[in-house]
Amino acid sequence: MHGKINDVSCKRIECSSLGCIKSKDGTMLMENKEKLYRWSEHVEDLFKGDRCENPEIRKSLQGLTILKEEVRASVKKMNNGKVTEADNIPT
Repeated sequence: MHGKINDVSCKRIECSSLGCIKSKDGTMLMENKEKLYRWSEHVEDLFKGDRCENPEIRKSLQGLTILKEEVRASVKKMNNGKVTEADNIPT
């Protein structure tokens, strides 16, 4: 529906295979080189700066230890063609 409205209103923006990407100032980037540069800028922004480790997050990620034997047993039980249950483990 939106595509047809854009076609009729001549507001369609042609995007290449990299999709539509905006620069930091909000202008639409059309050239693939510009888009790739913007992606590299974005990734740099994500990882720059000092981050302190949050012990609460680390604590919440720690759960029960999964033993290799448990994994092996589960993989052994799985056969092709079996349907998974709610926990996505085939029975």
